[in-house]
Amino acid sequence: MSCDEGARGCSPHPLHADFSHGRLMLNPLRSEGDAFRALLYVIAVFATIIAIILIARAL
Repeated sequence: MSCDEGARGCSPHPLHADFSHGRLMLNPLRSEGDAFRALLYVIAVFATIIAIILIARAL
């Protein structure tokens, strides 16, 4: 599958712009690097939620 210049949905970079939603998309199925970034993102979200719950219980 070739990536023509200007083809819709074809991006040479794993972190590509999704202009239909106006944000950057992370595709963990594309590469190991993206999968690791997605894992770190999920861990950060859970750590933040746990920290908020612990702070709220301490008050």
